[in-house]
Amino acid sequence: MNIEELKKADKQLENEISQLAKDNSLSNEDIEPITDGVSDIEAYYNSNPRIMWVLKEPYDDFDEDGNPKSDGWSITKDVFNNKYGYAWTCQSWKPIIYSMYGFLNRISFFDPKMPWVENDNSIQSVLKQIAYINVNKMPSTTISPKEWCNTYKIWKGIISKQIKLYNPNVIILCGVNDVIDDSLCENCSCGKSSSCNCQKMHIESQPKYMHIYKTEDGRLLIYTYHPGYPKLKNEDNLGEYVNSIISAINLYKHAQ
Repeated sequence: MNIEELKKADKQLENEISQLAKDNSLSNEDIEPITDGVSDIEAYYNSNPRIMWVLKEPYDDFDEDGNPKSDGWSITKDVFNNKYGYAWTCQSWKPIIYSMYGFLNRISFFDPKMPWVENDNSIQSVLKQIAYINVNKMPSTTISPKEWCNTYKIWKGIISKQIKLYNPNVIILCGVNDVIDDSLCENCSCGKSSSCNCQKMHIESQPKYMHIYKTEDGRLLIYTYHPGYPKLKNEDNLGEYVNSIISAINLYKHAQ
């Protein structure tokens, strides 16, 4: 596909997300899907490597009874394109911003050259170069493991289409490994069964919450904590998280 064809396919996926929500009675006049994908198609496909972040679910507002509500918007098209100008204020996106800025500029989190996003929120523009998807496309609250698995069953087909269309070289999976393995690697569970053909990878000072696998086709899978993990509000923990992500992405670059 050329860039224009990719943009059309990306738009088609957004339409499919909306339709699937209607077909499963998930949307109504008070709640619509919050879509995701790629902010800048051309910038993403010119990236080396192409990097996708996979998170759990989006959040918006709540009604008087505490139920999620949303009039429908796009994380990547609206927020990452700076339509609202506040991507950096979301706690879950800050570690992503620092990780991507550090990787692209070859600096660590603790390097004096690393800008603080509160002082220079222009660095949030790195979000335009990534693919970003949530497993659940509906605005949510914290859900139980049973609800989480049921949600994944609904959106699994869409997620597979997104991975196929965006064709990332590196997928960073944040707290979703309990349900999503079978969308990523044919006939195995990415290191979790005897039939898996993925190669387990390691980085120096690898944190206990990170697992890295290289698939047979050369794709890198990085399983790690959700970037909204409360402990990441601590600067030292955040720095460890960001630097481990940078080092893990570099495994792909060094292996080519």
